[in-house]
Order: sequence, then structure tokens, then C-alpha cells
Amino acid sequence: MHDVQNKNKKLKKISVKMARRSPAILLVEDNPIHAIFIKDSLKAAGIDVVYIVEDGQEALSFIYQKGNYTDPARTSRPQLILLDISIPRVDGFQVLERLKKDDEYKGIPIVMLTCTDRQEAVEKCYQLGANAYIVKPVDLSEFKEKIKKLGTFIGILGLPNRSK
Repeated sequence: MHDVQNKNKKLKKISVKMARRSPAILLVEDNPIHAIFIKDSLKAAGIDVVYIVEDGQEALSFIYQKGNYTDPARTSRPQLILLDISIPRVDGFQVLERLKKDDEYKGIPIVMLTCTDRQEAVEKCYQLGANAYIVKPVDLSEFKEKIKKLGTFIGILGLPNRSK
């Protein structure tokens, strides 16, 4: 009996050591309702670190730590980017293309999370280097369930380290 208890204690210590921090996710979403909804749904799946920016230029500033994002206390290199296509200033295609051409950032997985279900858009995103493409459902309960599943999936992924 004593051996079983010792083994259980060792297993608990191992599982604590294996526990990972929540990945840092950059959400690029211009719809504030969608942004809050996505962040809350990811949090329900155990993803605590979600930075939200509203347009493509702001996303690039965040990633390259320019403008309002030069303070490392306010930003963290994202381990995953959730990117909408139809965003102001610099669209999602341009953000995707720029990051996937940059040797320093091309390894960050980018998931397109958008309302656009046109096959041309899907193909273009994959040609530019997107790692996945998810269409936002119109139905809110379906949308919430899809994001929760995404959060669960993210939680089990091996993602690049936050440091450069």
C-alpha cells in the first residue's frame, strides 16, 4: 500500500512539471463583439493569454514591437496568431504574407478565423502559408462551440517558444 502511495505522489509531481503555461495568442479581429466572444471562449478552454488588436497595421506593430507596443511588459511574442481576413488598414492576406516571408516570424502558426467561406480565399491563405482556415459560423452557439474546440486543440499543441 505504501508503495502505491509513493508512486501516486511521484506521478503527481511529474504531471505538475509537465504542465505548460497558457500559450500567448494574438487575436486580430475588428469586430469587438467577436473579439470578446472569442477571448471568453478561449479562456473557458484554458487559454488565458490573448492579446487583441483591431486591424492589420496594429497587428504588425504588435508583432514587430513598434509604436504603442515597444514596452515588453505590454506585449509578448505570440505563439499563435488568429487572423481575420477582412480587417482595416492592412488586410489579413497582407499580414499573413508579410509574416510568412519574414524568417524571424514565419514559424509562428497562423490560423485564419474569418467569415469568408469563398474557396478562392481559402486557397489564397494556404498558398500564402496559413496553417489552418476556420470559417466563423453565423449561429452564436455553434461559433462558441467551434472556438472552445479550437482552444482545446491549442492547449494540446506544441507551439514555438515565446522568446525570440
